Parts: sequence; structure tokens; C-alpha cells
Amino acid sequence: MENNWSQEIEDELTFKIESMSRSKTSFLNVRLLNLSAKKVDEFSTTCPHCSAYKSKYHSWVNQLDVLLESETERKIYEAQLMEIVSHLEKQHQIKSKRYYTALYTFLGLMTGAIVGFILDWFINKEFLSFLGLYGALIGLIAGRITGWLVDKKKIKLGLTY
Repeated sequence: MENNWSQEIEDELTFKIESMSRSKTSFLNVRLLNLSAKKVDEFSTTCPHCSAYKSKYHSWVNQLDVLLESETERKIYEAQLMEIVSHLEKQHQIKSKRYYTALYTFLGLMTGAIVGFILDWFINKEFLSFLGLYGALIGLIAGRITGWLVDKKKIKLGLTY
């Protein structure tokens, strides 16, 4: 029963945040805390770092009120949470949802624009003509679709949070 621990954390979080406003839960990054707990639980059987990270979650959940009031405690919490997220991203290739959609959209836009402007320069000897803009549009669409497909694949593999 590997998921008992992450379910326990989720239940405790749900109970704690019932009385909090949405802005406070957002301020404390409670969603990321919950999602990272699930991934840490998933990898804790094979990864010693993830296994060691599990001990921090109960104290964080129990001290949510203190984290709101104490800036130093909150900074320590945020740094440790980002350390865990960084570990998940680097060691386990976990990315946020729509990460690849955003990345490939940007790359497609830039590549399409550059190729379009180069072709436009050779054809018209003008800069900023329509061929460059069409290239950017085609690259944007192609990048968006490619990124969406990669994201869909990663979600099926469970490599997103």
C-alpha cells in the first residue's frame, strides 16, 4: 500500500486548508506541496533522496499556520520544497503540465519566423514581408501541436505534476 502515505498527506492538507482562503493556499503553494508529495511517494521505494524527503511533509502540513506568520520559516519551507521539485525534475524527469507545449510553441515560433524571414530575404530582398510572418504562424502552430502531443505522452507515462 504505497499510496497510503500520500493519501494521508492529502487528507491532512485538505483538512488544514478548509479554513484558509484561496489566496493563502496559493501563497503557500499548497497545490505543489500536494502534487510533489504524490511523486515523492511514488519514487520513494527506489530513490533514497525521495525516501528522505518524506519526513518533511508531515511537519509542513502541521505548521501551515506558522508558515503564514513567520517569514523565515516560510523561506526555509519554500527553499526545501523547491529543492524537492528540482530533484524530481532532474532525477526523475518530472515536468509540469503543459511544459512541452510552451517550450515547443516558443521554439516553433522562433524557428518558423527565422526560416520565413530568410526565405523572404532571398525571394523579395525585403525585410518584414508576409512570408516571414506566415513562417512564424506555421511554426507556432506546428510547435503547439508537437508540444501538446509530447505533453499527452508524458501525462500517460505519469511524468507530470
